[in-house]
Amino acid sequence: MTLLMGRAQNLTKIQTDEKWGFMKTDSTIVVPCIYDEVYPFVDNIAIVRKDTLWGVVDTKGTEKDIRYTQISTFGNNGMYKALYDKKWTLLDLHGNPLSNSQQYDIILPVHKGVAIVVNDKKRGLVDGVGNVILRPQYEALECGEYIIFSKQPNKPGSSIGMCDYQGRIILPEGILMSGYPPSDDIILGKVWNKDGKGTSFAFYNINTKQTTILPSPFGIVYNEFKNGYCLVKESGNRSYFIDKTGKKVSPDYEMVGARSEGHYVVKLNGKYGVIDSLIHETIPCKYEEGGTYISEGLWNTMSDDEWGYLNMMGQQAIPFEYEFTQPFFKGHAYIGELIDGDVRFGLINKEGNMVLPIKWKNIKYTLNNKGEMNAVWLTADSVYCRLDTKTMKYSYQQSGFNDVEFDNQGNTLVRQGEFWGCIDSDGNQCIPARIPTKEMIISILDKMQKEGKKQLDYTETYRNSIYANEKRNYWDLRSQIPENMWDY
Repeated sequence: MTLLMGRAQNLTKIQTDEKWGFMKTDSTIVVPCIYDEVYPFVDNIAIVRKDTLWGVVDTKGTEKDIRYTQISTFGNNGMYKALYDKKWTLLDLHGNPLSNSQQYDIILPVHKGVAIVVNDKKRGLVDGVGNVILRPQYEALECGEYIIFSKQPNKPGSSIGMCDYQGRIILPEGILMSGYPPSDDIILGKVWNKDGKGTSFAFYNINTKQTTILPSPFGIVYNEFKNGYCLVKESGNRSYFIDKTGKKVSPDYEMVGARSEGHYVVKLNGKYGVIDSLIHETIPCKYEEGGTYISEGLWNTMSDDEWGYLNMMGQQAIPFEYEFTQPFFKGHAYIGELIDGDVRFGLINKEGNMVLPIKWKNIKYTLNNKGEMNAVWLTADSVYCRLDTKTMKYSYQQSGFNDVEFDNQGNTLVRQGEFWGCIDSDGNQCIPARIPTKEMIISILDKMQKEGKKQLDYTETYRNSIYANEKRNYWDLRSQIPENMWDY
């Protein structure tokens, strides 16, 4: 007799004469060794195989329908799906066929508590305990944020329906021929024109069950509803907002920026301003230029040929005294001026205090692995140095780094001449700049992480450069290795 540990519910798999069964911890056999394959017990049921057929047994050894050609778990509710005579059926947690279960050609795995089922190439939907949500009658059925279904997708006169994962119908069939997931209780999509030629934009209100057909001139783009309003963009840089009745509720703007922090930067009659998500003007459209989005509660804009920053009440937060500005990021922002024909940059904080003087040709932020800004890389000519933004101490002034790039782990990839190295998020050089390509640096960093190494010396760097060199590692013992690929 062979014992195999695979305990579940105090029963252990055992094998006698190449047959399997189960026994208790006191060695009492409760399931005789008559099966060719068994799986551990789950909720007092175990899947077993006799010859080529599958079924289940309970903890008393009682068999349930050893007649299926395949059997597997269905979802996380202790249920099973089983194949018999080329048809799938669902079994309850005791291994019995569900009283309400139909037979299907295909039952796909459970996703978000539902499963797609197929009969005669038509798709339907059941929930995690086998209840039918949608009968198999659809050519298309997709499970995304919501479930979208259609009997004849993309054919003249066809329509879609939409439901949530509890089976609640939120868009009945026969209204929209296409649609996006709901936003603000509105489903934006398209309807077939009455003449059967082409389509028009429309939206369906889930609460009122009303459908509103929108004008559809060439080039129009409707965005999703937010706070009861939808942005409409037409060709020719004409943009405006509509409400849930389709009524236009704003002027025609020449530009509407992306929604940021509950606001939009807009351009009206050649001037820039800001509106909130309820389409109220919070900063009048009177500024010559402006950034296209709000960041950290401030908007960079121009007045009398000088750039500064306003808060969302239209009050000056940082004086208008710069030739160039950028939106704030992690509490800091680039500002710049034209000096001797070259644009030079500095850095300010949200109080308007100068963190770095305006003298740098380029400034690049670096973030640690928590997403916090911990340093900036600076160059006044063609060589970069590092400034720790907490200690305000410089490092690598004599490094000769000609370029810097960043990965998503807080590391800085540095180039010194034609070779690359790496500085970690704490500012330590973890790989000397002796690696031919940045791609090899990424490969070496992965290897270092697996090996638990924080830093390489020059010898280890050279060895790892060989490891990461695909051309060098191409050669095997049956090949004649070219002279320039030998490691002397």
